[in-house]
Amino acid sequence: MISIVLAALVAAQTATPDNPDSAALETPIGTRLPRERQFPVIPDADSDKANEVLQEFSTCMVKKDPDLVASIVDPPLSNDLSFRPKLYARATRHMSRCLGSIVGGGQMSADQFVMTGALAGQLYVERFAKLPALASTRMPLLDPEDQATLITTLTFANCLIDRAPMWVDYLVRSNVGSDQELNAYKAIAPHYEVCLDTGTVLKLNRLSLRTALSDQLYRRALAGSESTQTAASGKQ
Repeated sequence: MISIVLAALVAAQTATPDNPDSAALETPIGTRLPRERQFPVIPDADSDKANEVLQEFSTCMVKKDPDLVASIVDPPLSNDLSFRPKLYARATRHMSRCLGSIVGGGQMSADQFVMTGALAGQLYVERFAKLPALASTRMPLLDPEDQATLITTLTFANCLIDRAPMWVDYLVRSNVGSDQELNAYKAIAPHYEVCLDTGTVLKLNRLSLRTALSDQLYRRALAGSESTQTAASGKQ
């Protein structure tokens, strides 16, 4: 069985961001997931309002201190993420101000990967005016047993980026709940089965998929930028 459950989304004919009704231009290049494996379910507990707040919060954080946010996001994911709480502690003042401006104060509780992905998406929009050259990145050094769902989600996200980079870029730049976001999801949807292999079951909500795509697109854009700079330096 090939299966992905994505809340509130429907498959549609693939299109391009400039013309949502046109045929896709991307060349299929995919990373296939392992056969005959089933992974734990990611709970579908998000709402459009929560997603909107997270996007506004991430945008505010990047505008207030992009370098600090980058220091949180840029290091590769690994089993040792002990440095992140200290950096988040440094960002407490900005976090309080951003939450205050959006919802009048309070605290935000979000999975560390979801938060990092949301911040990565806003860093991507801030740093790259358009879809840049992308380079491959190594999969994070995570425990394959404890982090099986995360590893599979990132692999799935990378396959979607390979197959529909323009639409993933369009999705990351769109506002949560907008027609642009919905069009992007519809255009990406036909690639789901190609990016999942026989026997793999992956359940995602919109928040989980969007933050995974944002995280991986940002990291691959950074890697592509570094490769371009290295090549340019070599020619001098």
